[in-house]
Amino acid sequence: MLLADARLHSNHHSSEDTIATQMLFTQLMPVLAIVSLMVLVSALSSSILPPVGMLFILAILMGTVIYLLRKQLMKIHTKLQVALTESFKENSQTPQP
Repeated sequence: MLLADARLHSNHHSSEDTIATQMLFTQLMPVLAIVSLMVLVSALSSSILPPVGMLFILAILMGTVIYLLRKQLMKIHTKLQVALTESFKENSQTPQP
């Protein structure tokens, strides 16, 4: 990512092209990193993972459960986020010895 950024700044591109390319790299690099890590983990653990068909069925099942429970999970996430924010506020208000 740094090499691409350095190359963009060394050549004479328009600012619109540079911004578009930076946005592409910004959005594409995390996705590529996650996909490559998933491939690496699956390759290294292929001997202990269930067959591909079973993994596909489990992924569909997990996706369905998450989809059905997303409202409850969002409520839990909101409560946890508020609690975390409040605990940070409490810790910042207490004087340090």
